[in-house]
Parts: sequence; structure tokens; C-alpha cells
Amino acid sequence: MAGNLALILHAHLPFVRHPEQEHFLEEEWLFEAITETYIPLLQMMQRLIDDAVPFKLTMSITPTLSAMLQDELLQKRYLEHVGLLIDLAARERKRNRDNLRLRELGQFYLDLFSETRRFFVEECKRDLLGSFRQLRETGSLEIIASAATHGLLPLLQQQSSKTARAQVLIGRDVYVDLFGGQPTGFWLPECAYAPALDTVLQEANIRWFVLDAHGLLSGIRSRVVRFTRHVTRALARRRSRATAIRAGKSGARTKVIPVIPLIANSIATSVSICRWSTSARLRGGCGSSPV
Repeated sequence: MAGNLALILHAHLPFVRHPEQEHFLEEEWLFEAITETYIPLLQMMQRLIDDAVPFKLTMSITPTLSAMLQDELLQKRYLEHVGLLIDLAARERKRNRDNLRLRELGQFYLDLFSETRRFFVEECKRDLLGSFRQLRETGSLEIIASAATHGLLPLLQQQSSKTARAQVLIGRDVYVDLFGGQPTGFWLPECAYAPALDTVLQEANIRWFVLDAHGLLSGIRSRVVRFTRHVTRALARRRSRATAIRAGKSGARTKVIPVIPLIANSIATSVSICRWSTSARLRGGCGSSPV
């Protein structure tokens, strides 16, 4: 069976910034993600470009994460965080100088954290978002937008359509400010979709978005079930009328037993990527990412 595969990375962290405290535990989520995910990802993509290896990758960067990556206080605190890791690795190497394996392990982390700090300061100039922007301009990396605060849009839509609309449009506007262009794709938070979101996604000029396949199939399945029930009732009424006519002619009494249709459940992958059809609303047609 032929198909399409798109690798899409979702980069998101909830906004955490506490200048009133010298150390705040939740800020370490950002620092660990920078050290273990964002900088290694940037280094990997930069090596591929330097070696003239063609690649295509799509990732989202949410507005909350973008705000933290640009914050000067958090950038300063990240350098302090890496400095503590370097000091710890150096002391571990010294403490285990008589144990070859542990000394080598300490040296490994000392080199890793030292290179991480060098890359962050010298190559990225503390601006990781700017480095992602430069990769985007090469055409190898596509960055897509997401909702303002990663809210669960179907739930927000039920509570207030204005709230859900603000989440999408603010996310679109933040993307335009950061990258100087309109986003073509959109990551729905938690891949949660509801048909009521169609209007605002089209208003934001979103060409395609990512959602959970189960949500899409459930929507399609519910339409199929409603349609099948309608057809079943219509056939039952028609058969009932025909039976009544025959019974009237023969004098016999009969009982009509309605047919219960069986609906097959489809099995799909966990995530689907859907494009807008040419009509005003999405009709369930799915395609691959433009990657």
C-alpha cells in the first residue's frame, strides 16, 4: 500500500520566567531542552549543510518557547546553568582520577558541556531562534506555527469561539513577527481538532495542519453512522409500507424486523496531516505534508 511519510518535530515548553527568585526549578526544563535537544538539533542540521547533504525537515516552534529563547534573563541564566554543569564534570573527573572509566566519563561530559557553551555563545550569539531562522532561510528547514499558549482548541472553542480564534490568530501573528512570512502549516496543540475550527484556520490562511488521526476518523465515522441510520430507517419505512400493502391484499399479519448495519472501523496511524480542499470547508481529504 503506497503512502507518504512526513517527519515533523514539535518544539514546545510552557512559559516559565521568575526573576524574583535566583533559582527556579521549572526554568531548568528550558535549560535541559536547550542542552539536550535544541543545540544538538542545530548542530546536526548545520553539519549537514556544511557537508552539502540535502535534507528536508519540518518543526514547530510555539510562541511560548520563542519568547523564552529570546529572553535575555533566561539566556543569562542558561549560561550560569551550563557553567555549573562544566564545574561539576571537572570535579567528577578529578574525583575519579584513579578510576579510568569514570574519569573518561567525566571528561566526556566536560567536553560536551564546554562545546555546548561555546556553540551557544560564539556561533549562536545566545540567539537560538535566530539560528533556526537562518536554517529556515536555506530551505532545508520548514518552521510551522502553533497556538498562542498551546491551549486545547476544541475545548476552548466550546467555551468561547473568540478564545479559540485568538489562540490561532495570535500564534499566526507571532510567527509573522519572528520569521517575516506567513506560516503555511499549523500544529494543533495536542493534535486536537474540531470542525468548528475550520473558519479561523482559513482566516489565518493556514494551508495544512497536524491532527490526531483518531479524531479525524471519529468525525468521519460519526457522519457514516448517521448516514447509514438514515438509509436504514428509509428502507425500513419503505419495506413496512410494502408489507402493509401485501398484508392488506392477503389478510395475513406480518412483523417487520429492521436490518442492523455493521460499520467497519478503520485503523490509521496516530497522526494525520490534512490540507484544505478547494471548497469552503475541510471534507476529510488528507494528503502529505509539503515537506
